[in-house]
Amino acid sequence: MAQNLSNDVDPLYYLHNFNQLMETISTLHLDLLRPQDLKFLEHYRQLETDAQQLYVRLICRRATFFRLDKLAYPEIDSLDTAALQLAEHELLKINPNLAAVDISNLLTAKELKSVLQLKGSSSKSALTDTLISQLGDTAVEHSVWQRFIPVPVLFPHCRDSLERFRLIYFGNLYQDLSQFVVSDLGIMQFESYPLDQNTRAFNRAEDVDRYLLFDQINQQLEDSILPNDEQFKILLCPAHNQRLELKRNRLIKAVGQRLERDKNLSAATELYASASLPPNRERHVRTLFNQQLFRQALSRCNQLAEQPLSADEEVFCQSFTPRIQRKLGGPPVRRVTEQFNSEQLILDDDKQRVELQVITHYQALGYDGIWCENELFNALFGLLFWHQIFAPLEGAFSHPYQQAPLDFNSPAFSQRRYPIFQDRLHQLQGINLLEEISGQYSEHLGIANPFINWKRCEPDHISLLCQRIPQHKLLMIMEKICFDPQAYRSGFPDLFLWHNHSDDYLLVEVKGPGDQLQNSQKRWLRLFDSCGIRYQVSWVTRPT
Repeated sequence: MAQNLSNDVDPLYYLHNFNQLMETISTLHLDLLRPQDLKFLEHYRQLETDAQQLYVRLICRRATFFRLDKLAYPEIDSLDTAALQLAEHELLKINPNLAAVDISNLLTAKELKSVLQLKGSSSKSALTDTLISQLGDTAVEHSVWQRFIPVPVLFPHCRDSLERFRLIYFGNLYQDLSQFVVSDLGIMQFESYPLDQNTRAFNRAEDVDRYLLFDQINQQLEDSILPNDEQFKILLCPAHNQRLELKRNRLIKAVGQRLERDKNLSAATELYASASLPPNRERHVRTLFNQQLFRQALSRCNQLAEQPLSADEEVFCQSFTPRIQRKLGGPPVRRVTEQFNSEQLILDDDKQRVELQVITHYQALGYDGIWCENELFNALFGLLFWHQIFAPLEGAFSHPYQQAPLDFNSPAFSQRRYPIFQDRLHQLQGINLLEEISGQYSEHLGIANPFINWKRCEPDHISLLCQRIPQHKLLMIMEKICFDPQAYRSGFPDLFLWHNHSDDYLLVEVKGPGDQLQNSQKRWLRLFDSCGIRYQVSWVTRPT
């Protein structure tokens, strides 16, 4: 990434960014650190600039071991001096023990072939096997491996502390220091929100430990290793921290699905019963049903129906309850065939996208329009509910580079904001949406928002939407998104059309040959039917 930086960016950007992270950790999160973390901070602060630069350069790379002769950082005056100072402060080991695989990784195939004194052609893999046969598969001391690598090798310490810092700062383990560069280069602008102990992701050191344990369990699952008995017990315990509870529920889903595939329904049921979020609550009902525990399944399904946490959970309760009742002697379950406003269009294949063909068809009927899919209504929601989305709730913000609150991808996002979403909906009933949209657009243009793609956010199109669709009907759409943003931010019709000589408008879902309506699309069409929003499903076929 450094090679592509603008000339305007400080060449020591990586050091300043790392030091900014360390400063935030030291001032805002000191109570979450372990003794070894505090020791790292103390030793790091004592380093001269060159040593700090070398350390940050190394820990930002994926490798574990580094040959000193392969390092080239022009901004560091003396790599040897910097390495020695890091070693003195216990932040780096010079010439650590190396396994045969580590030695192989530090050598090119040509170098490895030379030190093994082999002739002919051999793959790197075969050469590595030869090296393992000579040295064994355990790490060996410098006196043994120096004949293969006659230069110093560096091994930076404290990666576990750095992982903890990264989790505390970002609230996750998938972001890293490259996020700073995105902001420095102006690639993204971020909303301003308070960063304090009320909004940070973790408030107890134990929660950080537990999150890291959950990450370890997740890595085990990638290797097809199920949690052991102790880990399983920890998974069963709900967390008071919303970030941790979201992580726990995601693990419950992954482990539960594995247990179901292994036909261990009793263990899966126990796990799902402890879950607090969809879709695990639905899986709990299904595993009870699959064990023929129909009365328990019905009781649990009724509980979910009283207070569903997602659109999918709401639909599940409506469709699955009759199936359970049937098993208990109820009437047969009848499938209902839904009918939506539809038309059949026979259009020649002119190699355009079928959505553009339908726009052309309607232009001949006096309409104009855009192919917007989900982006138009999502942008409307993002602008109208900007301050509610970025409300400084507990655990919502951990660092200044967030496109969305930390709980955005969780049902907790709408649950925790229910009161302020309802207040905003009530407020919007009595104001002019066009004026509100104009003000919000001017105030927030270009700032990252999970609902807005600024490259396709045209204020004129949003204004047309507000002019053509009655305000109370638009607010019914907004209310659905408030209930479950993850489900209702998708499935909108492909096209928004407006008539050039009247107030008429039309939302059109385009279906080409062989296409079918998705559940997310049917959800919106049902709402449009119930509140009188004009829509059409255009089924396009080709001439025979």
